[in-house]
Amino acid sequence: MNQISYQSSEDFQAQLNANYEDIKVLNTTGGGGVIYSGIHKRLKRRVVLKKIRSEHLDTIGSRREMEVLLDLKHTYLPQIFDFWQYENDVYTVMEFIEGKSLKELLDEGAQFTEKQVIRLTRQLAEVLDYLHKSPGHIIHSDIKPANIMLTPSGDICLIDFNVSTLQNGEADETIGYTPGYAPVEQLWSFVRGKQRAQLKMQTSTPVPGDAQTASPAVDADKTYLDPEDVTFLSGGASGSDKTMLDDDRTALDTSMPAPVNTVHTINTVTATSHAGPKRIGRAGSVFSQLEDIADSLEKKYDVMHVDARSDIYSACATMYHLLTGHRPLSAEQKQLPPEKLKPDINDAFADILNHGMQQDPKKRFSSAEQMLSALNKLTKSTKRYKRMRRGQDLAVIFCVMLFAAGAAAFYLGGQDKLTSYIETSISDAKALYAAGQYEDTINTLNASILEKPYVQEDMALGETYYLIGNSFLQLEQYADAANQLRSAVFYRSDQADYYRDYGIALVRSGNIDLADEALHQATVLGISDAGLQLLTGEIAAARGQYEAGITAYETCLGALAAAGSETSDDSMRAHALLGYDSMLAEMAPDDTAQLQKRVSVLEAGLASMTHINYRLPVLEHYAQAAVAYGNAAGDPAYLEKAISAYTEITQSGFATLTEWLNLAVCHQSIGQYQKAKDALLSVETRYSDRYELFMRLAFVEVDLQYEKKADERDYSRFKIYAGKAIHIYRSMPNPPEDPEYEYLIRTAEEVVDKFWLAGL
Repeated sequence: MNQISYQSSEDFQAQLNANYEDIKVLNTTGGGGVIYSGIHKRLKRRVVLKKIRSEHLDTIGSRREMEVLLDLKHTYLPQIFDFWQYENDVYTVMEFIEGKSLKELLDEGAQFTEKQVIRLTRQLAEVLDYLHKSPGHIIHSDIKPANIMLTPSGDICLIDFNVSTLQNGEADETIGYTPGYAPVEQLWSFVRGKQRAQLKMQTSTPVPGDAQTASPAVDADKTYLDPEDVTFLSGGASGSDKTMLDDDRTALDTSMPAPVNTVHTINTVTATSHAGPKRIGRAGSVFSQLEDIADSLEKKYDVMHVDARSDIYSACATMYHLLTGHRPLSAEQKQLPPEKLKPDINDAFADILNHGMQQDPKKRFSSAEQMLSALNKLTKSTKRYKRMRRGQDLAVIFCVMLFAAGAAAFYLGGQDKLTSYIETSISDAKALYAAGQYEDTINTLNASILEKPYVQEDMALGETYYLIGNSFLQLEQYADAANQLRSAVFYRSDQADYYRDYGIALVRSGNIDLADEALHQATVLGISDAGLQLLTGEIAAARGQYEAGITAYETCLGALAAAGSETSDDSMRAHALLGYDSMLAEMAPDDTAQLQKRVSVLEAGLASMTHINYRLPVLEHYAQAAVAYGNAAGDPAYLEKAISAYTEITQSGFATLTEWLNLAVCHQSIGQYQKAKDALLSVETRYSDRYELFMRLAFVEVDLQYEKKADERDYSRFKIYAGKAIHIYRSMPNPPEDPEYEYLIRTAEEVVDKFWLAGL
């Protein structure tokens, strides 16, 4: 190594000109200070000279780092030729890399495909594996988009070793902390290093007779920031705190409120400590906020060390940014998984990023080699292993699954029996789904397919997730439905109908923009016109675009009618009818003409539907619309239509007490009191603990007796029913506010007042 010390700025410039030509200043505000480029006269190639700031010199100069860095040779690293020293500044002389940094590309709005990001991640893992296994066990400590160049060939080059770490087995020393890309242990280490330095300053004893002035106390609220990325923690720093930039050349006063939800880059010497020194930051300052975070991290994870796992976190965080277009949150915050920002992401790759970005270092990949192994197996694992829980060792998972597959083949007697097992399991689940047993469908498929590692066929997994997703749709658990259907389209990306239902689940879970993407994909795959219009209607309805939604639903229903009535279309028909009716009801809930239109459209749709599970919700809407129109128009024929609908619902075996009560009310409304009473009595045993049942029986009994002459009326049954209703209601821990119950009390008082009944 040629480490030369220059005594003056003139001497430095003279030597610079003697060794280099075509000297250019590339950057005067970078985190490492001034950056020059020039043509090395002896090597005849362009090089970069980057200054290491003075506060780093003791850490770097006292170690063998320079010699180690000079020996590095790797495809994805720049070659380091030399080090220059001038006063307290050290300059690295390294190969000039053509291209732009990933940060520059992101700032320009560049978007990276998943294939590109996977390739770059693999390259980054390769170079980290090389660095971590090098003689110096180098930890880069500052991996971020700004420190990764993308060359014209499309490959990476990891630059800026000015903040790198060498491990000596006793302590870790590192320079640098960039929220969003740095893990929690670097934040903790930064804070503890500052505190320890301050304590050392305060407790040092001057040597008697020493003419040297005592070193000034460390100002914990002066924090060196990388000006390429200068922002602050949320909240303002109070008092006279100043933040020093690039060796005191610039000072920023942080007394003004700082921007919320911003990030900062801190470069300073850090070292781990086994005890947390007392707090040194002034209340409300930036550093005081960092101390709060460090204290909470130490309680959670104890003492932490910057090691290979730290680079793994930063590498995954950088690739997370490239893939999603969103900068990750600071490591002490809960990250949004990449699949939430990019639902079509390869799940196996998402697992790798999530694994590498675990907040707890112990839950990450233990080495870059392990991460590289997972990436190299990604092609084979893409459609096999993406269901495994994040945070597990993917390499171990692969071995376990291969063993499980072999054991399964032995146990099941070969591929034929495995295929038969899968077909039987899915067939059983379909039967449960057809019977409306949606929770059983989910549980059965989880137990028989998803929890069996030897079931790896894409078709089986796609169909499994599709059934589970639609079960959640029927249960109106839309977020769960969207998650399951996302997996379905991942395994069966050629199924337009899968995208259709995925889009519906997205709409109903509030992810309308993502539903647009699902609609686009379904269109590309050639979805039927009915399916296209159905999803278009769902999206329009969610956005309040009533006319567009009505048109889309009507087109969908017309296409289904033209195609004929098939059981397979009942699901689409039900979705369209329910969406159409809900939209009309919201547009004009009391308009008589619209009520009649709702009834006629629903009635026509029901005429083509045979599957009871899809008929039931449509029947419910139909009955409600018929009652509303019958009451508005004074036409009892529509109440008869409602009775017919409620009768079918109650006879299906899937009715709740609400449907039975509605049936009774409809009978009661057209004077069919005995039919109303008979319907309620048929479920008396089933709902013996529900006050609503006995309250309705009491009302029906009053109407029955009221038809008789006054001297023939017998209110004894009313007394029994009303008494049960009142007793159950008053026994409830938190009885609801119910106007009908208040009406029951008034009715009972009236019956007593008229001497038709002794007091209850």
